[in-house]
Amino acid sequence: MSFAATASRYLIAFLMFAAASRVARAQDVRSDSAVCDSLPQFGLRTDTIAAQVSIEPANSLPAGWEEMLLAGISEHFTMPATVGSSVYGASKIVDGHPLVSVVVSGEVTADIDRNGVLRDPRISVSTLSPEIDRRLVAAVRGLDSTRALPQFPEETKIDSVRVRYRISEYPDSGKVMRPLSVVRQPTWILERPAFAKRGGPWPRYPREAERARLGDEVLVSFVVGGDGKALMQTVRVLRGHYREFQLSVLEVLPRIRFDPARIAGCQVQQLVQMPFSFRIPD
Repeated sequence: MSFAATASRYLIAFLMFAAASRVARAQDVRSDSAVCDSLPQFGLRTDTIAAQVSIEPANSLPAGWEEMLLAGISEHFTMPATVGSSVYGASKIVDGHPLVSVVVSGEVTADIDRNGVLRDPRISVSTLSPEIDRRLVAAVRGLDSTRALPQFPEETKIDSVRVRYRISEYPDSGKVMRPLSVVRQPTWILERPAFAKRGGPWPRYPREAERARLGDEVLVSFVVGGDGKALMQTVRVLRGHYREFQLSVLEVLPRIRFDPARIAGCQVQQLVQMPFSFRIPD
């Protein structure tokens, strides 16, 4: 067996909650659209939607730029009265019940030139709510219209940087965040989380990384649709050291099939995290 084939056997992909899903009982999937459009609610809970900003390349601008961009874009962004999304998050155990609520998670990306002009704002991670996505882009354009951003310092060697403005109920740890909205949302009992089906395709091991005996751990988040497919417009790379490993994961993800999450027997969309481990055997 070739070294590449041997290495591939050590390539492991699994969902964070796969162990729990293996013991879930098989249940009939409802096809009654009226029932599935009005799922039975369990209760209410309060969530905070927060915003964060990152600049690429990291540390390319002086301290204070991320906070300035975070405040500036947030001043021009408002959440709609209704979320307008049907994506459910990870479950939380409350009184013995695995409860989920609708989540909002998305990202708008733009480029800043050295004159402080924001260019080409576009959705890089969709919330799956057209109205929220529209407002994210409008917020970047709103800040740019004020011409409030200063020019890059003279000592800055780079001519442009990329800024990512992200909203989520699951903010990244260790980064400055700004609360945007406190929402009171219904909760539902999650019968079964989404999980990857066995026997699916695995990411290829990058050839150059294999030759250099490099490994990596890649973590991505995305929405699994009710049809069991990853919605690629929602994919976000949360962790990974090498670009070639990340590209390998993004290449195979559309071909991986999932058993969708279920609430009251209905297949629903769920935001999940999925880790991929690339390991060279000893």
